Amino acid sequence: MDIQTFNVAALSGLNIRNIMSLFGTVIERKPHNASINIDLDGFRLPAVIDNLIGNWVQVADSQGGFVFDGYLIPERMPNKGESITDYANSLELSSSKHETELEIEESFILPDLTVQQAFLIARVLFDMSPQLLLPPILNEHNVIEEALPYGNVWEEQLSVSRDRWELSSINYTRIYEGGAVTGTIVLVGDDGVGVEVILRTIAD
Repeated sequence: MDIQTFNVAALSGLNIRNIMSLFGTVIERKPHNASINIDLDGFRLPAVIDNLIGNWVQVADSQGGFVFDGYLIPERMPNKGESITDYANSLELSSSKHETELEIEESFILPDLTVQQAFLIARVLFDMSPQLLLPPILNEHNVIEEALPYGNVWEEQLSVSRDRWELSSINYTRIYEGGAVTGTIVLVGDDGVGVEVILRTIAD
């Protein structure tokens, strides 16, 4: 067996099931950021859940079962409110930060992740609404145009670019009373991995 440890990126936790289906019985629910061991040599079943592309994979822990790997990443997830600079430092990655009177820009590179995996991390770093999912595979935009429960937000929007179904970039915008936030996730490496994450906070 080739076993690798991943972390749960689903904000509400991730279910381990007895079969490779959302209709399977839940064996255990792993909380957000919990670790889980996966048998990389085990059987894999392609799936799309919450517009994330992945596979049902075999859990290598004692309880066994199967889990959707679209919500698994090899790095720890950031904590709510953690800055890009602090998160990058915790992973021993370099980051940059530039400030002007009206704008703050922070960025860093995740050298071993895909755009989809980086999106799961950026959801926390960008403080996205949990309701805002990636657009469906055949669409390029997803928009929420209403005040959201956690703050006076007027609009949130995601737009994506894909290359043969694979994400190559994601752009995020949140407009709120007093300013805006924009975020970019863009592929910068070869073979589908290596991603730059950029967050800009703009004062009105």
